[in-house]
Amino acid sequence: MGVIAILFLFAFDFLLLDLFIGKAVFNPIFSLILLLFPVAGRIGSVSCVSLHPYARASGLTKSFVDYCSKKELGIALIIAFLVGGLLWGWGGILAYFLSFMGSVAISSYFSRKLEGITGDIAGAVCELSQVFFILVVLLLENVGVVI
Repeated sequence: MGVIAILFLFAFDFLLLDLFIGKAVFNPIFSLILLLFPVAGRIGSVSCVSLHPYARASGLTKSFVDYCSKKELGIALIIAFLVGGLLWGWGGILAYFLSFMGSVAISSYFSRKLEGITGDIAGAVCELSQVFFILVVLLLENVGVVI
């Protein structure tokens, strides 16, 4: 089941990026978004490990969870909001904020199910946050907020 979900995620990611590349030819802002959308994924990972406990007694992600606090999450959010605000104004800030809220919702769901998070969950939240960020930017572009 997990392999099928990953394949669908990659296919969806490919389709969204293909759509973005077509738009980037006509608008240079989309080229910048292609370079910076991974920031949303990393914010998703940081929010996942800083807001939830680790599900196991030991593991590779345990040190990441132990040493990543809400302070690091705040720093990551400030940097993302500054970059988003400088490049796209309020639309960029809104895109990063909505992506962050989506990652919090996803990680909270999995944390409740497993009574904590694992490295696999942090990776999944990273990938889903990137996809969600691209969807939010496309939605904002369609309503005229970003461009």
